Amino acid sequence: MTALSAAVRLDALGAFFLAWSLPMTLLGSVYAVGYLRPHFGSKRHLGVHHALLNLTALSFVLVYTADLRI
Repeated sequence: MTALSAAVRLDALGAFFLAWSLPMTLLGSVYAVGYLRPHFGSKRHLGVHHALLNLTALSFVLVYTADLRI
């Protein structure tokens, strides 16, 4: 049986991708506010859309910084 070790580490390549993907996520969230503005008065709950966008940003951070070893 093998042991799995996990750590969080940021190398130069991960930092490069985070430097591009996180600002794009920020711009996407600013765009989403304007795009979803007509739906603000409706009964539809828009928090799910913003939560999923934040989950996408978190997944970027986890994928680019994960250091898994078997």
